[in-house]
Amino acid sequence: MNMATLSTRRGLATTAVVTALVLSSFGARGSARPTTGSATGDILFVATRNHPFAGQLYAINPDGSGRRRVPTGSKLPWGARWAPDGRHIAFEAGASSPSARDAIFLIAPDGTRRVRIAQDSYPSNFAGTRPGVSFAWSPNGSRLAYSVIEDGKPRLYIGDLTGKKLVDLTPPEGASPTTSLGEVTWSRGGWVGFFRFAGDPATSNCCSLTYELVRSSGKGLRRILRIYDYPHDGPGISWSPN
Repeated sequence: MNMATLSTRRGLATTAVVTALVLSSFGARGSARPTTGSATGDILFVATRNHPFAGQLYAINPDGSGRRRVPTGSKLPWGARWAPDGRHIAFEAGASSPSARDAIFLIAPDGTRRVRIAQDSYPSNFAGTRPGVSFAWSPNGSRLAYSVIEDGKPRLYIGDLTGKKLVDLTPPEGASPTTSLGEVTWSRGGWVGFFRFAGDPATSNCCSLTYELVRSSGKGLRRILRIYDYPHDGPGISWSPN
């Protein structure tokens, strides 16, 4: 989740808010593609009511019927996405209090078999930006690429569905220190994309936002886009189907 999204999330009004997050990749009900559990074209969304730090995950049929709550064990689930094979749901667990930490969890479509994939961590005296976590499914649904803060430092990894780190994709530092990595994507061609925010807004060395790609093997890092000065919001990224 990027800083703009985080700011919006934590600044929600006290009126009821329902946010549609994502459509599963299986199309309408009755599709011939394999389905598992509730992943038959269902829409996942988070409903937050009367409190910016409380919400619940729901699934609903494409025709608007059959709304049901998906237990997550988290007070503020966010960014829920079906695995491409429909066997799991991954979501971001937003920090529900100043002392809490953002995390990424994996659950079965019925909310069982909860696994923590990653969680932010900070030193006790940390005073920098807390951008939150971000993730993307691999095309076959067997792995996750994700950004996380470890001891106050941005990191980018590929991990399996048990939370084990498999590949360190963290890019080397540039002229300005990296403040955050986020908006992770994963193409069918094996590229992992991410935004890198660098520079300190409190100094004259501010700031740049770059969009970069790296192979899921950790090779071939390249910069695609650079935005100078302080970026208040990042461009949305979407891969072509092929």
